[in-house]
Amino acid sequence: MNYFDLKGSKIIYGSQKGVILTVLEDEPHIVLIRYENEKLGEIDYDDFLTLHSNGVIRLLKQCNKAVNGFRISKKHMKEMEMREAYILPMLRHDKCHSPEIRKQIVTSVFATRNDLDRPGDSTVSRWVRDYLEHDCDIRKQVLGKKGRGTGLTPELESLIDKVIRKHYLKREGLHKRGTYKQFVAVCKRIGYDYIPPERTFTRRIDKVCPKLETEKRKGISEARKEFRLVTDVRDYLQFGEEFQVDTAHFNLGIIEYYLDRVYYIGTVSINFVFEPTTGSIPGYSIQIGQKGEQSGFVVNAITHAMSIKHDPNYVQSGIPRRILMDAGAGYIAQSTRSFLEAAGCEFDVTPTRSPWLKGAVERLIRHVRDNFFRGIKGYLGKYNPDEYTDISVKKAAHLTIEQFRTMFANFVKEYHNTQLDRLNGLTPNQAWKKGFRSNPLMDIDDVPELRKYKGELVKGRVLNKNQGVFHLGNWFNSPELQQLYFKMRKSKKFKEYKVDFLVDPLNADDVSVIVPSVISGDPLNIELITANNTRRVNGKSFSQLRAADKGVEILDGATVFVSDESEWTTYRAPRKTGSLININADPVTPEEAEIELVTMVGANTNQQPNEKRNEDNSPAKTEEPLNEVDKETNNYGVKKLW
Repeated sequence: MNYFDLKGSKIIYGSQKGVILTVLEDEPHIVLIRYENEKLGEIDYDDFLTLHSNGVIRLLKQCNKAVNGFRISKKHMKEMEMREAYILPMLRHDKCHSPEIRKQIVTSVFATRNDLDRPGDSTVSRWVRDYLEHDCDIRKQVLGKKGRGTGLTPELESLIDKVIRKHYLKREGLHKRGTYKQFVAVCKRIGYDYIPPERTFTRRIDKVCPKLETEKRKGISEARKEFRLVTDVRDYLQFGEEFQVDTAHFNLGIIEYYLDRVYYIGTVSINFVFEPTTGSIPGYSIQIGQKGEQSGFVVNAITHAMSIKHDPNYVQSGIPRRILMDAGAGYIAQSTRSFLEAAGCEFDVTPTRSPWLKGAVERLIRHVRDNFFRGIKGYLGKYNPDEYTDISVKKAAHLTIEQFRTMFANFVKEYHNTQLDRLNGLTPNQAWKKGFRSNPLMDIDDVPELRKYKGELVKGRVLNKNQGVFHLGNWFNSPELQQLYFKMRKSKKFKEYKVDFLVDPLNADDVSVIVPSVISGDPLNIELITANNTRRVNGKSFSQLRAADKGVEILDGATVFVSDESEWTTYRAPRKTGSLININADPVTPEEAEIELVTMVGANTNQQPNEKRNEDNSPAKTEEPLNEVDKETNNYGVKKLW
């Protein structure tokens, strides 16, 4: 590390933040630091390097401005695809701006495309220079450009879109000219005085996303083959160069007990963040009852991986150079991409059904499945459609949320302190500290600003003048949000006062409202406003709040109350009497359960059934059969406990 590069860097030393003012050139080199309380401090340069390598002093990184990639129009998507078609071949040549090479490239690309006009050679050179200046992000030069309007009324714009969707974007759909004839017929039938020419209508069809066009006209399988993403995986990685992210689903049901009711919540899914060179798990997030890669949980897992933990045994944290993930919806979502851009972290996407390209995290999932889940009672193994049913998972479920979280946290702690053969006998914690000394990772300076980039996007919610925005039974409001309402009202460019916002499904304390570009004045960069929950939730998830409103104290995930009126199972809940079930107690024997059931029934019925007794007045054994309708209950309609 060059000590001249440290000037102006922000650090965190112990529990205090500070700024490095300078490093004295005269020996001994001294690092001068100004702390938050305005006090000055000095550290020897060699001691500074030692403390930094050991993780005592952490260098902080500023959050970047994320590109506002939400609601990108079809016109902009077509423009970005067209420009990249010319830019990427130009970058393959060292002297791409020479007139001969440039003309040859532009001519060859234009011959392979269906563009109406050939772009000028100097225009393509300008595109290339802007592309390099904007960190190879084509969105920055296209979204920042202001264009003129179409000149068509909103009614005609809507009619053109409807005709294209109905006659062109479907299997065996009409060609462009045939679709335009249908559009003219509709316009004449309605009685429009002005009908746009065929060229205008054709340009509107050309603005349709190519992948969507192929999917609608040829099928999903053909679209996947034509637009599949491909990336190369490096054979050798340095410490902190790459985090691999993946989600795994496990057939382990989770329940909650509240008084004498049993709530089945759902199965477990875990989002893993894995560092291959040290075999470490820097972060993870647990979602229950919601399958699929959802952006909210993905962002939560990556945030956990980058954040400094308060546990001295959990040393893994920092910003990697890149994130490697597959093409799942939650990974390639715009909210996930905005979060990674704000953190200054690159990302690569592997093709679908190519798990070998991120084999390290796949092997971790197999290790977790074999060494953690297979030892848990109630785990039914890998998904098998011939054996798997929702009823079997519900019957086997016996762990609560807090129990599972504690068990998995202890497993991660034990894993990080276990010697691994692939690390030559080192533990993941030891390997991480060794790698950190050679290549320290940076941390985020403004963590609250980074946490604004939550994972789940909610579109088109009404902004109330007094109460703010509403989501899943909660109102979110702040003075900044009220100012946004009056700005939208003053601009007179909104028919309805609707906004989009970002949500963390595991934390209902606040949401991040996206300021419309018309109000922010910056169509390129995203601006977020924090709106706090109007009631005190203490960091609970939205699912916990919904469950609490229904009378359940601890709940997370998609809640399903197993009741007698359930349409999808014959599993019955016990009656609304009895004491709270102690799930940590020893299992109840059939004899003890039968005595408990008889006691419960006797305490809640006015007329007791006549019992047969022996000569010594002791209860006689009965041979009454079980209910023929439901094998899970006895004759009194109470669920068996064994």
